[in-house]
Amino acid sequence: MVSSSISDEQNSQKIAFICDNEEDDRSVTPDEEIISQKAVIIQMEDLDKAINHESNDLIKAIPKGRATTLKLFEIAVSIINPLEPPKNNTIYIDKNVLLSFFNNDKYKYAYLKRMIKQFVGDLIFDFSKSEEEGDIVAAISRATWRKTDNYVSIKFSDDIMPYLIDLSSDYTKYSAKEISRLDSKYSIVLYRWLMMNYSKYKKYKNKKCKNPIITISEIRRLTETVDKYKKFSDFEGRVLNHSTKEINEHTSIFIRYEKIKKGRNIESIQFFIDDNFKNMPKNSDDLKPRQTKEEREQQRKVNAADAMASEYTQILFQNRFLGPLDFMDVSLMDRLQTDLYPLYDELKTKVSLKGNSDMKLVKEHIEHVSKYKDHPVSGINDIVAYLRTTVSNYLKDKTNFLN
Repeated sequence: MVSSSISDEQNSQKIAFICDNEEDDRSVTPDEEIISQKAVIIQMEDLDKAINHESNDLIKAIPKGRATTLKLFEIAVSIINPLEPPKNNTIYIDKNVLLSFFNNDKYKYAYLKRMIKQFVGDLIFDFSKSEEEGDIVAAISRATWRKTDNYVSIKFSDDIMPYLIDLSSDYTKYSAKEISRLDSKYSIVLYRWLMMNYSKYKKYKNKKCKNPIITISEIRRLTETVDKYKKFSDFEGRVLNHSTKEINEHTSIFIRYEKIKKGRNIESIQFFIDDNFKNMPKNSDDLKPRQTKEEREQQRKVNAADAMASEYTQILFQNRFLGPLDFMDVSLMDRLQTDLYPLYDELKTKVSLKGNSDMKLVKEHIEHVSKYKDHPVSGINDIVAYLRTTVSNYLKDKTNFLN
């Protein structure tokens, strides 16, 4: 599937990086004709439909490296066909895919060069089962790039390849495009773990995998925060809340979580995973550059204004899901408008068994949730996620509707 003039280095463990300031050795970098005709390449137009296949053992290992290098690894993995592995473990990535990571045009190539160096030297996976024994695997053995070339060649290590091509054991599929949208390493690590569980739920219909529980010690191990954010409030803000926000904004799953206590201590976290209908459609618009911070902030203000004027907001206020101060919270109003109200719009198109439809059906649903909710509103960690889950479950139950 891949043809390359890079020499076979199966007997050498040397890590190599070749960049534009080194001697031009054409025996290392394949010429453009070989690349274009025979090699497996990932280009911008391929990224939207690129799918990763990874062993669950790899997902449960600790990735040691920066968020950017982990994203690059995931994109590189998406090019591999497990049924026909690349020759010499080598694939090629169009530079434009990598340059799209950076917003500053002036320093893009400097960032790219630094990222590739970090990619080779930094990224390892820790499979160690305990402190008494270690099992560390390097992900990449070689990366080759010259300023005049259009592609970066990446050679996976022999030790990492079984986790990418052996599908005889449990493995998980997910979108490389979605990984590329996540900025935080914590978000990437949690997204992979959540997708592993959600895939099991879809495959085996095991509801425990739809609402998986993970201990605080395990989630700290995976995110390498055992010695960071000692106060749980700091850990929750930096890891849990930030990752939840990123995953909900940029991926095809929508999550919320609840804390599980043992005595006075928080022992575990239970996640609740659903399809994220807002991000499910994939089209050419997804390839557009991200908005700038200023554009995102302006859009948030527009969304917040729309939410404050929405009849849905008034119904939520009347049922005490919102208080007077919530109308001043731009972030909350923005999330209501983008994450919750599209589902209420969908509910308006239905007809209930009582014959109710349109806004009357939405009001009936919100009043029912208010009456039978499990916790007081003050005890609900994320009101938007909670309301979204209730309406999603209601919409999925077709016995509620005549149409």
